[in-house]
Order: sequence, then structure tokens, then C-alpha cells
Amino acid sequence: MKNTTTRYRLIHRNARGGTYYAVDKTTGKRASLQTNDKAEAARQIAALNEAASQTALNLSLARIYLRHSDPQVGQRTWQTVLDEIIRTKSDANQQRWETMAMSVWVPTPSGTNSS
Repeated sequence: MKNTTTRYRLIHRNARGGTYYAVDKTTGKRASLQTNDKAEAARQIAALNEAASQTALNLSLARIYLRHSDPQVGQRTWQTVLDEIIRTKSDANQQRWETMAMSVWVPTPSGTNSS
């Protein structure tokens, strides 16, 4: 049997300009949905509840989207990130980043970086 319980519920606060809020049934916390439109608020609540109920699927989809948008994402290292940061800097900032990269990101024999 399918579990039909939902984590979030929708409330409407007239005292707050007619804004809709999502209430987390687990924690009791309330968050504004930043809308006065009931249909939009209902769509947001549905998305929140779907995300809460299918976390493993959402993670898999996120990985697929990321791989599709950037095929090199799995091959990048922190050295690649540092090289790109250094490339965007100039003059004294670039020298500072280069010095930091050489002093902090020196590989150790165990394969971890020293700090």
C-alpha cells in the first residue's frame, strides 16, 4: 500500500498580506512560499512533498543533470579548481593565490593534502 502521508502542509496567513506558507509537520517550522497565488503555493507544496519522499531518486537525477551539463565533472580535482581560480586573478592577487596553492596543496605520500 502506498504511503500517502505528506511532510509539508499549506497554510494561508491573511495577517501577513495573504502569503502562503509551508509547514513542516516533522519539525513544526514554517517557511514562506513567497506567493499570494493559491495554485502556485499548491505546486510548491507538491514539489516539497515529492522531494521529501523521493530523496534517492532526486540525488540520482541531480547527478544525471550535472553530468549532462558538464561531462568533465567526474575527472576534476582540487588542483583544477585552484588553477581556474589563479587564472581569473591578476597581479598581486594572482601571486598570493599561486603561493597559497604551492604551500597548502602539496600532495603527501599518503595521497592526502597537507594543511
